[in-house]
Amino acid sequence: MRENIEAELLGTCLVDALETQDSTKITEIDTSTQTPEETVDTVFAILNGEIAPSYGSIDWMSKPETEALLRDK
Repeated sequence: MRENIEAELLGTCLVDALETQDSTKITEIDTSTQTPEETVDTVFAILNGEIAPSYGSIDWMSKPETEALLRDK
């Protein structure tokens, strides 16, 4: 779990996706405050073209809880 958190903080998954996929088909979704149902609705909205693909706007390093996660290592 720790490795997954660190990978997310550093954007490892996004970098891997950008290296292997068409960047116009990549979308990051911050599900931190969403219910599972809201996340499903968001995914369907992306697939239906109601939400444009986008990435790079989620900045975990600027979140206050990130420092605590890194400190607890």
